[in-house]
Amino acid sequence: MSINKIYLFIIWILCSFSVHAQQQDSVEQGIADRIFNSYLEVGLLAERSPQLGTGLILKSAFEYRWKGVNHPFIRFNFDQYDPIYHLNSAEDPGNILNEAASITDMLLGPGYRFGKQALRMTVAFQAGIKSYTTPIRITETTPDLIYMEGGNWIPASRLTAGMEYYLDDFFAISLELFQNQAWSAVDYWKNRKTAFGISIGLVGTFF
Repeated sequence: MSINKIYLFIIWILCSFSVHAQQQDSVEQGIADRIFNSYLEVGLLAERSPQLGTGLILKSAFEYRWKGVNHPFIRFNFDQYDPIYHLNSAEDPGNILNEAASITDMLLGPGYRFGKQALRMTVAFQAGIKSYTTPIRITETTPDLIYMEGGNWIPASRLTAGMEYYLDDFFAISLELFQNQAWSAVDYWKNRKTAFGISIGLVGTFF
């Protein structure tokens, strides 16, 4: 993951905690109290594709809850991860190149939250797109030159099951298990199009 992404993520965390602290004096169930986001959510994603390795995923989510802390919700995820890809040389099959691909999932969909106590369970299904870079080999140079080409995307979806422990009415620790599905057999996902992940994070009201 690039240094710029890490800096932006740290700024996002600090700003989110600042906003959360400012609204703690109010416990009214208005519109603002129904919009939640993830302050800090990181995890591991294991791609079943033989061309992609397991790597860290950085998850950013915004969620609207129809009845405050419980029941139906709709969630938007903007998640980034940079797994290592494995590329064999056409001229030398034993020469395997290992570089980082940049992949972003943008997903939207409904979910449901169970429970009214401190411990609650969630399920969600989301659909959207997977944006990614692919390696391009230039064989005219010695050694071969590899650069990453962006602008590629395919349809994708995610199924999530989660558990949340609430520290107060508007702030919780979350643990999620999820399955990612790519819906086009192209590039890294020609043979296997699924991935499995686990993440842990902090969630709370945004405004």
